[in-house]
Amino acid sequence: MTLRSNDNGPTNEEHDVGGDTIGELQQYMEDNDSFQDPIAKTTMMITLCFAYIPDFTTNVFPYKHRMFKNMKRVHKPSRSLLQKEIQRRELMFTGYKGRPIQKLLKILAGDQFKLPTVDMDYLQRIHLEYKAACENKIRKSESKHHTVETTTTTPATSIAAATPRNTTDDRLRLIEAFLSDQAKTKRLAMQACFSRRHDSNLNNSAAMAEDDYFETVSTVFNDETWVPKLTSLPNLHPDLADARVLPLKQHRTNKAKVQEQYNIMTKHLHAMVVEWEQSGNGGQQRSDDAPDWGRFDSDLVVDGDDRKNFLPASTRNNNMSYLLYFWHKLDEEGCLQQTLVKLPDRIKTASDQTSLVGTLTTKRHKTSDRKPAASIDSLARTVNERVGLADCRTGQEEFHIESEKNRRTGQEESHIGLEDNRRRTGQEERRIGLEEDRRAGQEEHHARSIGLEERRIGLEELRLHNDMIKFQLELAEKILELEREMDGFDGPPNSLYEKLNKAKRKYEQLLDSSEGRMR
Repeated sequence: MTLRSNDNGPTNEEHDVGGDTIGELQQYMEDNDSFQDPIAKTTMMITLCFAYIPDFTTNVFPYKHRMFKNMKRVHKPSRSLLQKEIQRRELMFTGYKGRPIQKLLKILAGDQFKLPTVDMDYLQRIHLEYKAACENKIRKSESKHHTVETTTTTPATSIAAATPRNTTDDRLRLIEAFLSDQAKTKRLAMQACFSRRHDSNLNNSAAMAEDDYFETVSTVFNDETWVPKLTSLPNLHPDLADARVLPLKQHRTNKAKVQEQYNIMTKHLHAMVVEWEQSGNGGQQRSDDAPDWGRFDSDLVVDGDDRKNFLPASTRNNNMSYLLYFWHKLDEEGCLQQTLVKLPDRIKTASDQTSLVGTLTTKRHKTSDRKPAASIDSLARTVNERVGLADCRTGQEEFHIESEKNRRTGQEESHIGLEDNRRRTGQEERRIGLEEDRRAGQEEHHARSIGLEERRIGLEELRLHNDMIKFQLELAEKILELEREMDGFDGPPNSLYEKLNKAKRKYEQLLDSSEGRMR
């Protein structure tokens, strides 16, 4: 291996966000494009701990617990991830790809490749969070199998013990789940449905979008490996002054509970924002159709950030500071107006309240003073209804146009698909016909070759037969010649000689017929 030091040293970009310094390692670990699988991110964290934390090991509790026996590969360093870390930091040395894990760990542990302080703090923090989550999971598992001692309890205490309390941190974790990356797509789809006038078909789509969104939020909230971080907001409320992590505790939720909490929070928050805007402490009494409605701007407010004074009066002693955090997060994400102004009527009508500041007056109104206002309200309602009908008709026409466009597009695609199928079928039939013709020609050639071979064998057999007859004929002629030359032959005059002449004539006939067949 050849080591080369970087002339400029390892670089580490730092960003200051909300008073917290974010290093290059944190940006890399929190990038969804780098780690789409939570298991891969955990393995990367363990690998970096082996590389940069002295004497780090996973052969201790809680990693050695039987609950994590299937995660042995996750709790070990990975050579491919070590190579990925070398490439991320652009460390200037070569020959590292073929080296074993221990060699790479030893190199990264050297002083010349030491992590910057901000990255080291982040690595130790996420390791402690992961370790705490593992220990918490073990405790929960053991508590389920622990023998419960028999005690005398009342029904009320039994219910209280069986139902974990929904704490402020649980609600803050739920707010983070509302705006998590995992639920972002479903949230946008749901709000898009709320922002339109609905007919019966679109109402069904809105209900399905709501179900998908709240189901996703409940899944994210109940995920023990998902640990969001609460930023420090001391000017917003004393309860939000300390930055902290929000791990999953005893409280669990489901789709119905998430939907109920969402409706309650948005209802209260809508009333708070309306009162804050009308009081003059916000953005100079902006209406809810303004694009910056509810947005906090330090240049516009008079007495600083006093939004905590607009918490619901009837529940101000019940520690609802999480509503201020919900307000801050929606404002930060740029979806405050979309979330609160575009609420469904069943939620928004229940949250409409008259501003306390707007009703503070000592002037008595006569009956005649209220009549014009009532007529104006009636006229406004009539105009809104007509505008609503026009919007509904427009939405229906757009829906029908889109349906017709999709139908025609589908027909064109179907026609093109049929033409493609016909062309492919014709090509396949021509290919099969050519193959059949080729095979038929091969069979005919083979049959012709077999016939020629059989004929050749037959001719060879005839030649052998003729040669045998010629040999027998020559033999008979030799015998006759010998008999003529014999002296003192005493046999019957015609016995042997006649037999030989008959045999000679027979052989001559056979030879003539055989030569005829050969011709």
